[in-house]
Amino acid sequence: MKWPRNKLPKRRLTLAQVIIIVACLTVIGGVIYALPQLFHLQLLTQTLATQQSSTPTLTVKPVLSITPTLSITPTLTVKPTHIPSPSCTDTEYVTNYYHLLSLYPQAKDWFSWLRDQGWTADGRPNTGDILVINANEHGAGPEGYVGIIQQPVTATGSQTWTMRVRSTIGPSDGQHVADIYCSNVANFLFDNLAARASDRVAFFHK
Repeated sequence: MKWPRNKLPKRRLTLAQVIIIVACLTVIGGVIYALPQLFHLQLLTQTLATQQSSTPTLTVKPVLSITPTLSITPTLTVKPTHIPSPSCTDTEYVTNYYHLLSLYPQAKDWFSWLRDQGWTADGRPNTGDILVINANEHGAGPEGYVGIIQQPVTATGSQTWTMRVRSTIGPSDGQHVADIYCSNVANFLFDNLAARASDRVAFFHK
């Protein structure tokens, strides 16, 4: 004998029920899809954490070292503009002292030579004048004589003077004077010296 089947009454799903079922299935499918992704992300995070803990820490310390090696030693070299000669003639000394023309004549020819350079002869001596004595006058030799008049100048008459003259030669032993031009310069004493006409004795000044 077969048992008769119990027939259940047929029921139809409403639209709302269908929507709920579909939504539930969608959520369940999303969860099932996301689970492997979440597992993979957790595994990757653990791996990175392990690598960070095992990575050595690099420490950079700046080292700055400056050692100056520049050394400047100034060297001053002074070269003399003129080397004194061991000895000079009277014309050489006076020429150097007043920076006259280098091509100078003998002392006896200085009368016209000085005038050509703008010097003037005077009958009264003054300090700094150039004394010019012609050849064989007042004790001078055949070449004549030149020197520079120094202080003091003393009048011994109406037109005669006693004076000291700086040069390299003179009527007597002179007092040596240190000079940058020549090594044999001295002051010589001249007594009763007077200017004489016709270019025999003259005192020249600028």
